[in-house]
Amino acid sequence: MGGSAAAASERQCDQAVTVSGNGLQRMESRICAEYFPGRASDGRIGTVVATPDISDFWHRRDGRWYGNRSPARITASIILMKDGVTVGDGRTVRFSTSGSAAAGTAVSFPVEFAGDYEVEAEFSLEGGYWAARDGSRIDAAPRSVELIVAAP
Repeated sequence: MGGSAAAASERQCDQAVTVSGNGLQRMESRICAEYFPGRASDGRIGTVVATPDISDFWHRRDGRWYGNRSPARITASIILMKDGVTVGDGRTVRFSTSGSAAAGTAVSFPVEFAGDYEVEAEFSLEGGYWAARDGSRIDAAPRSVELIVAAP
């Protein structure tokens, strides 16, 4: 029978605003992650769940910023690291919006050992009001969240 599990962590998030290369579009990307304890019989001590989203997707026209109403595709590439080393396979989440916000599907990473973990996500966005213009793609710098997983 299993011992007691580590407590669930509080949801941690990291976000940033990124502007397209041509300066005509901007988005706020966010990655959130949380640890959930498992059972010893599962062969792991728990699971890290990561959820990507974007908010405040805008375009600039006539010197003013406007909320997006045009189709856009978002890709979030997510990895889990322990002590600076990638653990397991990364996950890619693709989602779309015709508005100024969208949430991607949550992804899970099994956790086998206690320690310091980091969830890292890289976001890119294609489309939006200025989709036909060169430089309208948005490639955000990696965002990361740290989680401490205690031994069971």
